[in-house]
Amino acid sequence: MVSTKSLSPDRLFSVWLFSVWLFSVWLFSVWLFSVWLFSVFSLFYSMSKYAVIPAQAGI
Repeated sequence: MVSTKSLSPDRLFSVWLFSVWLFSVWLFSVWLFSVWLFSVFSLFYSMSKYAVIPAQAGI
C-alpha cells in the first residue's frame, strides 16, 4: 500500500537533515584528509631538506 505520508513535511525535513549531516561528514573527512596530506608533505619536505644538505656538503 502506497502511503501519502512519504512526502509529508516531517519526512522531507528528516531527509534534508540526513543529507546535511552526510554533507558535513563528507566535508570533515575531506578537511581531515587535506590536513593529513599537508602534514605528510611537510614531513617529507623537511626530511628531504635535511637529508640533501649533508649530501651536498659531502658528509
